[in-house]
This record gives sequence, C-alpha cells and structure tokens, in this order.
Amino acid sequence: MPKYAVYARTHTGHVKRVRNFSSNYPHDLFRRHFHQGSLKGFPENTVFWINPEGPSIGFAPLLEVQKTAD
Repeated sequence: MPKYAVYARTHTGHVKRVRNFSSNYPHDLFRRHFHQGSLKGFPENTVFWINPEGPSIGFAPLLEVQKTAD
C-alpha cells in the first residue's frame, strides 16, 4: 500500500507537513489529477496539490515511493 505525507498550504503560501497516511490511491493518479509542485526543506521533494494556487491540501509520496516510481 503506498504511503504519503499530507501537506497543507495557506493562502499566504506557508507550507506545513501535517501527517503520514497509507492509501490504495496509486501514485500515477496523483500525476494525472493533481498539480505537481516541489518542496524545499522537507523530507519529500515532490507534492501533488489539489488546488494549483492558494490554500490547498497536498499529498507527497514518501521517499521510498518516489524512488520506485521514477
């Protein structure tokens, strides 16, 4: 089961890592249905935001998932 980190982005652009979770949602669907962004200063380097701008929740594949998906 893929594992993800949940991120929250505020209207000012502040990003916070919220928690980890496991899901049956495949990594490839994030690439197709969400807005990919990069993360700096967090364990994960890629996040998939629900909204392209402004406040949003994002899902970042944990590092071991990113390595196998590339």
